[in-house]
Amino acid sequence: MGGTLAGKAQEIYDQLTDTEQEIARRVFIGLVQLGEGTRDTRRRTKIKDLIASQDELQKVKEVISQFSSPGARLITLSSQTVDEKEVGEIAEVTHEALIDSWQLLKDWLDESRDDIRFQRRLEAAASYWDKQKRPKGLLWRSPDLELLRTFERKKRSDMTSLSVAFFEASEQAKKREVLSKNWSAAMRVMSFFLFAVGVYLALHLYTLHLIIKFITTDCSGLEPMEQQQSI
Repeated sequence: MGGTLAGKAQEIYDQLTDTEQEIARRVFIGLVQLGEGTRDTRRRTKIKDLIASQDELQKVKEVISQFSSPGARLITLSSQTVDEKEVGEIAEVTHEALIDSWQLLKDWLDESRDDIRFQRRLEAAASYWDKQKRPKGLLWRSPDLELLRTFERKKRSDMTSLSVAFFEASEQAKKREVLSKNWSAAMRVMSFFLFAVGVYLALHLYTLHLIIKFITTDCSGLEPMEQQQSI
């Protein structure tokens, strides 16, 4: 069974355009739950969470439909409801035998397991941040932000719009933090400079005061002598 499923998946994949193949790769990776010391299994995922930032929803659905059509049935679609209201479409691999048998999918997974795990962590953090109305306290800072920068440089094309927004918000928060620290440091330097200038002026004025006082005192001592000489 697995070989038949894998053959059908490869056949459909080979008929896709380059852009559609990239979408298919992202979709199938998103539909696999990585095993931790165990075999990989299927993962039920909202279609909206399978859409990379540069992809359009309709295009992703068109690619998924190639694998979910009655003639393929490699992906199963269903609706998610909350309080009897439909809130989104769910996709999942129909048979886990496909995950075990489709060599191309296994290669995708094996080539990027660490990146996939990091992406899942990122998506969970971004989703929670969004549900909490995007407070800055939930944004990533060092050392996670450095890891996110590295991931973004390599895998931005695989990131969802929400993950990109989370990354950019984290970057902006870091820049504001650095700017604030630099401003505070500049204010401390300015305060010290003004203090030093104030001390210098105070000493200068005090010295000037002593000189004037000395001259005044000296002149007042000479005045009686001049009066005696005139007598």
